[in-house]
Amino acid sequence: MTNNNDTDLNIYDQLKQVTKCIDSLKDVYENIPSDDRYASVFSLVGEKLELEFDVLSRLVLLSHKLE
Repeated sequence: MTNNNDTDLNIYDQLKQVTKCIDSLKDVYENIPSDDRYASVFSLVGEKLELEFDVLSRLVLLSHKLE
């Protein structure tokens, strides 16, 4: 049971770390003036990263619950 609890905590901690990275990137691209050509690149990368993270986190949590 301890191994399961450790795995749960490790998964949660890793998801939180990635969330912090996504939030940091979001802060950067949301504060770039919209007429800057780099803003669109950061926006696309940030939005795609956020979408893929949401899908991944649901899959990880769902698969972990099924074990």
